[in-house]
Amino acid sequence: MKMKNLIVIKYFIVFAVMFLSCELKATVYYVDATSGSDSNNGTSAASAWKTLTKVNNTSSSFVAGDSILFKQGETWKGERLFAISHPSGTSAMPITYSSYGSGAKPIIDIVVDKSTVWTDNGNNVWSTPTANYQRFFRNGIEMLRAGDINYLGSYGTKCFVGSGLLYVYSTTDPSTDTFSWAKYSEAISFKEADYINIVGLDIRGGSSTSVKIYNNEGWVVENCNIGFNAGYGCVVKYSSNITIKNCSFDSNLAVDQSQLPGSIRNTQTGCTDGILVSAGSHYITIEHCFFKNWGHASFGSDTDDPLNKISHITFRNNELTSPDVLYGGRMGYSGYSEDGEYYNNYIHDISVANQLGGSRNHFHHNIIDGVLDSPLKTDKIGIGISVQNYNVQVRDNIIENNLIANTESKGFEIYSINWDKPNELSGNIFRNNIIYNCGTKENNIAIQFHEDKEGQNIYNNTVTNNLIYSISSTQTCLYQFNGTLCDVATFNTLNSNISNNIGAYPLFVATPGDFHLQAGSPAIDAGTQALATVDFDGNDIPDGVATDIGVYEYQLNVGINDVMRHSDPAANKILNSYKFLLFPNPATNQVFVSDEFINEDYQIFSLSGKVVKTGRLDENSIAVPGLKSGIYLIKFTGEKGRKSEVMKFVKK
Repeated sequence: MKMKNLIVIKYFIVFAVMFLSCELKATVYYVDATSGSDSNNGTSAASAWKTLTKVNNTSSSFVAGDSILFKQGETWKGERLFAISHPSGTSAMPITYSSYGSGAKPIIDIVVDKSTVWTDNGNNVWSTPTANYQRFFRNGIEMLRAGDINYLGSYGTKCFVGSGLLYVYSTTDPSTDTFSWAKYSEAISFKEADYINIVGLDIRGGSSTSVKIYNNEGWVVENCNIGFNAGYGCVVKYSSNITIKNCSFDSNLAVDQSQLPGSIRNTQTGCTDGILVSAGSHYITIEHCFFKNWGHASFGSDTDDPLNKISHITFRNNELTSPDVLYGGRMGYSGYSEDGEYYNNYIHDISVANQLGGSRNHFHHNIIDGVLDSPLKTDKIGIGISVQNYNVQVRDNIIENNLIANTESKGFEIYSINWDKPNELSGNIFRNNIIYNCGTKENNIAIQFHEDKEGQNIYNNTVTNNLIYSISSTQTCLYQFNGTLCDVATFNTLNSNISNNIGAYPLFVATPGDFHLQAGSPAIDAGTQALATVDFDGNDIPDGVATDIGVYEYQLNVGINDVMRHSDPAANKILNSYKFLLFPNPATNQVFVSDEFINEDYQIFSLSGKVVKTGRLDENSIAVPGLKSGIYLIKFTGEKGRKSEVMKFVKK
């Protein structure tokens, strides 16, 4: 027996030594584009490698826990991180690509100047070979692509690409100018490598995408700039358990589209989506990211392959905008995109409808403010939310407690688009939403509800407990495709699945800018039970007699230094209100808080609901020199039995 125990102990010791030796093998490598050398061992800043080629050629020997760090302030032009056979990390010990030093994020940029040989095709049209089909630059300025070669040179178009050739309209010989485009399809791609972290890098270019996550698991992409001058920012396909957070997706799209008529295809900028999640991807989390100027969608999720569905996307706390693009910026999910949750996003100043489809998705507490009709389209597409049955059924989605404001076309529509082969569009719920000042260029239509007519297979969809208001008209609702505009009260009588909608001014704190509810708002306690449990600010739902309509639960009007203490969620009532010690108030550089909050987490919100600062109160003061002048809310959460505690203060 003793011998058996000794054998067990022996094997345990051997295993432990092997495990520790694996941990000890983890190495930190350094890469310096200016002072490094590929003949160095790369294991210190003083002996850094120089090129990404060296990194790629060495990558097969990386082990779990290794880190490859790129010097901040450096640029790798025309090089990419790419490996067909790259080792995997583990969930506990990922392989990390990040940075060291100080300064700007390290830049990996695969848009390069090209050596071009031009053929004169006549009529001021020149051509040169290219394998790229996305974005092209002449003397550093992006060229607008024509959707058809017959339009090249018209409406401000400067180039066309097709059949392996780049065609350029030029009244002078283009050989004297510098042309540039992406050298590779993607700037980062490690096929089938799992548990990779990409942190703090600036990743630019890609005729396909800047970052390709293909057949990967367990990736974390964090604090990166992604998609500058690229076709897509990031494409995720056949991958699972991927997290993308705190990243900026700015396309840098700035072509002049103002001369294009609505008859020319709108997406010929070559700039498409900030993030595209495609077939066979599951448990994808995208949070706290910023998207700007994407020529189709800031975020999209789509597949028509029933054998490779998309599921369990979490998309939250992101900002999406495309103020400098005449078509684009939306978010959307469609096809076999299922069981996702999309919430607390701020979508503004875009120029195409947010298209929601799929099945069993939950879209809630999003602010959509400002959707324009695109001059590049002949039909009205400045729609807040469009639920349409493209090529796959759309079933059992919940769209609740959103704010849709200031759209040129409809605020919300449920509508059949595939007239020839209609797919089922059923069981979808639209409730507790505020539709405010929508349809400003489409007869003030706030909502269009299209039920089964002419065999379109649309049925059993519910529109209930929404607040609908137009500044210009009470006739805001359209029933059926060619129906008659009516007011909200009449709309409630047209179908048994339409009920309890309110036509009244929502009484916001301030418009534009602050969509919190004032006391006396008809939205207070006027909603129906929601699936969501907290509002845009993190307050309990309900926070009164019943759920409020809109993104915010009404809070009692607290003055400076007042606090609200919330009871157990089941009670749904405010227990008391009393003065806290918070000084100075107004504050300049810091505020002091009473000691009872020490060791509690805090968030500081602007009155628009945006989180502007977070932290933990290690001492009894919070530094606020970076906040702009205005009124703010501090919210404390911790382990002292309080559900939430909120104080107002003024920053001078």
